[in-house]
Parts: sequence; C-alpha cells; structure tokens
Amino acid sequence: SALIMKLLSTSILSALSYVGTLPVESGIAKWLTSIPSIIFNRVSFRNVESAPCLVRLPTSSLLNHLLTTTDLASVLARLRLFIAPDGLLIFDVNTPYKHRELLGNRDFVLEEEGLLCVWRNHLQERTCTVTMELDFFEEQPDGSYERTGDLVRERAYSLKTWDALLEDAGFKRLALLDENGEEPAPDADRWIIVAQNTRPAEEYV
Repeated sequence: SALIMKLLSTSILSALSYVGTLPVESGIAKWLTSIPSIIFNRVSFRNVESAPCLVRLPTSSLLNHLLTTTDLASVLARLRLFIAPDGLLIFDVNTPYKHRELLGNRDFVLEEEGLLCVWRNHLQERTCTVTMELDFFEEQPDGSYERTGDLVRERAYSLKTWDALLEDAGFKRLALLDENGEEPAPDADRWIIVAQNTRPAEEYV
C-alpha cells in the first residue's frame, strides 16, 4: 500500500530493512566485476529469456515472505529457468539473527509528519518466523487520523537450508556477502547470496 511504501522510504525503517536497487558502485557490484569469467549485466524482468546474470530480486527480503521450504524450492526452480547455464542468481534475505535478536518480540513506533506506525512483532522460535502487526494512523485534512492495518509474516532460513534448497533447484552457492561485498559478520541482519546455475545447457533444448 502507499502507506507502507511511505514508511519504507523513511530513514527509520530503512535502518531495519534496506530497500532499494543495487548500484553499480556498490561493494557487491565491485565483487562481481572482479571475477574475470563473469560479465556483469543488468536485465529487465519484463523481457527475460536467458539472463547471464540476474542481479537481485526486486525487493529486499522478498524470499523471506515464503513460509515453507516447499514454496521456496518451487520459486528457486522457476528462477533457474530464466538464467543461462553458469549464470548467476543474486538475492538478499533477512538472517536468523535479525529475526531473533532485532525483531523478535519487540515493538516499534515509527513517526513521520502526518503518519504514525505502531509495529508489533511476534516471533515463532521453532521456525524463526516473525509475524508483524502494523497499525497506521494517517492524518486527515480535518486533523483527525484514519487507522489502517496490515499483517506481514516473514521466515528466516539457516544457511544450511539455503544451500540445500539451492542445490536441489540446480544452483551452487558461490559466495555469502554483506552489502559491501565482504564476509558477513555473525550479527549481520542481511545476507547477499550469490548462486550459479549448474545445470547443463542440454536441459534447455
């Protein structure tokens, strides 16, 4: 909704969940261009047949919204169909650390001019799934406030799970990076995963 996107654009919420595109000068882009065998291309999602390098999914933590490994496996298998043999899939996800330590069962109040968000988190420890209850209060022309709400669920998967799912879908993880192209710290809230399509070209004929 427009309210959610307005909040996502604020510096307060962006500190919790980065939203944006991957600039060419970023650390991950420099890491890619340092590999002689990789051609770094940007591709349009509207006209993709066989992309040599599919750089990120369009929204940060998009895959965290898939709450079962079955759904995740299906999406990864479909993504592979659009990536050329030896091509790359690069995406970012929330980490288990972020879900358990930064979101957990915590509450946040985010305020911008004319807009207030009350954000409540509920952690399911076993699956590392966070349910986010969002209440928005938007100021109206007459000075009153209109209340709307949203419910969001995200699941964080372990690196072991990501590796197994990628392998089953025909990918091999080449690197695990932070947004600067470096090895993530133990308390990183976001992973950038670089995976390569390992299926032979004959399968696409």
